[in-house]
Amino acid sequence: MKVEINSKTKRQRFNGLKAAPWLAFMAIILSLTLIQSCQEEESQPDITVTSISPTSGGIRTSVEIVGAGFGASTSDNAVTLNGKICPVTSATTTKLTITIPDDGETGNFEVAVGSKKGQSGTFTVIQLAVTSISPTSGTAGTLVEITGTGFSATASENTVTLNGIVCAIINATTTKLTISIPANAASGNLMVTVNAKSVQSGPFTVAPLLVISSIAPTTGPKNTSVLITGTGFSATPATNVVTINNKPCVVTNATETQLTVTIPAGAGSGVLKVTKDGTTVQSQTFDFVFTTTVSTFAGSGQDLSNDGTGTSANIGAPRDAVFDASGNLYVTDGYHRIRKITPTGEVTTFAGSGYGDDNGTGTSAQFKRPMGMAVDGSGNLYVAEEEGRRIRKITSSGVVSTLAGSGDYDFAEGTGTAAKFRNPTGVAVDASGNLFVADKDNHRIRKIISASGEVTTFAGSTEGYADGNGTAAQFKKPFDAVFDANGNMYVTDESDHRIRKITPAGAVTTFAGSSYGFQDGPGNMAQFQFIKGIAIDGNGNLYVADENSHRIRKITPAGVVSTLAGTGSEGSTDGEGSAAQFRYPTGVAVDANGNVYVADKDNHKIRKITID
Repeated sequence: MKVEINSKTKRQRFNGLKAAPWLAFMAIILSLTLIQSCQEEESQPDITVTSISPTSGGIRTSVEIVGAGFGASTSDNAVTLNGKICPVTSATTTKLTITIPDDGETGNFEVAVGSKKGQSGTFTVIQLAVTSISPTSGTAGTLVEITGTGFSATASENTVTLNGIVCAIINATTTKLTISIPANAASGNLMVTVNAKSVQSGPFTVAPLLVISSIAPTTGPKNTSVLITGTGFSATPATNVVTINNKPCVVTNATETQLTVTIPAGAGSGVLKVTKDGTTVQSQTFDFVFTTTVSTFAGSGQDLSNDGTGTSANIGAPRDAVFDASGNLYVTDGYHRIRKITPTGEVTTFAGSGYGDDNGTGTSAQFKRPMGMAVDGSGNLYVAEEEGRRIRKITSSGVVSTLAGSGDYDFAEGTGTAAKFRNPTGVAVDASGNLFVADKDNHRIRKIISASGEVTTFAGSTEGYADGNGTAAQFKKPFDAVFDANGNMYVTDESDHRIRKITPAGAVTTFAGSSYGFQDGPGNMAQFQFIKGIAIDGNGNLYVADENSHRIRKITPAGVVSTLAGTGSEGSTDGEGSAAQFRYPTGVAVDANGNVYVADKDNHKIRKITID
């Protein structure tokens, strides 16, 4: 049988014969590729994870995965945490560094390189949380510690706000943030945001700033009740600390806007300071009004000389008084003795027995009308012996000697007993231990070098009244002297009725007083009536015995004169300063507490003026 093959069929057969080799070739290539791929997969090492570090942290924590079989390129490795892709930031075949994603959750890391996979141990994703804040209240600027988890140790990666106002972050760790409360913030919850996640704390109460707006009254004596108005106070009285000149005021009532306090005794004028939670503010000045109370410290009032305690003792005609460093008071009396009074009022005879010139110890010594006294830094007592015309020295053990003066009523410079005085009545010791004598009837201030006993004239010349330098100045019966802390000397110029000031260089000026009379006021307007003893307190205030006006006068460092105590009438009445009476007071001394003691000569008493 004959078969006919047309041209179409011929072409198909021909094309089929042509395609067969090509298909065979492609099959061979595919087989080789599959074989190579299988060989490569068989040659790829298995992935093992031996450790991760750290094993916990917040979102965006950088974690090192250590193991084997990793790809050397970051793109060769796929790392997930509970299916969440972790960016790979660096890679070697044994270590990968990845970042915890923002949506990361606790679980195991899976590392994939090609078809090979490995898994780590558990990584704990620490969630952002606030567990506490401290303190929970405060003013603007208060530092607050926020404790919790999931914070960033990089301060700038944390944002903290209070009612939308950003709080400055002072310090940051993963578990604690220290922030500062901003100005103008209101009370509310602190909002902490880390890497787009936010949590809030419990409430923080913004307290008003500590401010004093007013006090009332603005003046008064001790025990004055003062209302302090302002903001930021504590409603608990004990939480507010109020002082004036560092002396505590009792807080009797407190609200957040008002404090009621009591002014303490002896406060002095000054601002009221309120301290709360380490912050201190101050008010305007409160003008303190001192009150004075006069009492009898020692002496019965009889013109006798007997030892005893307090008012059982007799101190006839006391002339002057001075304190030692231990608080003992020494008094010169009209019986030519030096009396010692302890702080408890026990009166004994320290030195002297009667009228005479003898040196010696204690009562074996004699004096002739001892007057003004001073104590040096070693506790030695110096006495101006008016009728003996000598300066006597008494050691702390009671040994009496003559420092200077011959006993003659005359004027002469010289050393020790070669020098001559005319009725010296006052003595003062400077910071170097040198003595200065009010040589009354020579109308001069004499200087004694303590080491050598050399006597010279420091200021003054002939009787009169004139300011000037050294011997160009004039005095009229200078009676007593005292030094201030700056080395200036103040002299009671008895018959000129003035207080004179002498600088260390010897320049003499008039500090207070003008003429005979009684007048308080500025220095050049004030008047005195034969002023005698003078003393100074720790604040530089002078006190003088204004003998013939029967008053104790006070002069401030600015020269303002006032009456501390005494009515101006003779008497012995104790009581409030302006009602008390004296009878020819001649000496004054000030104790460490600022109380003034008066040698009330013709009352035969030592009076105490309590200033508070």
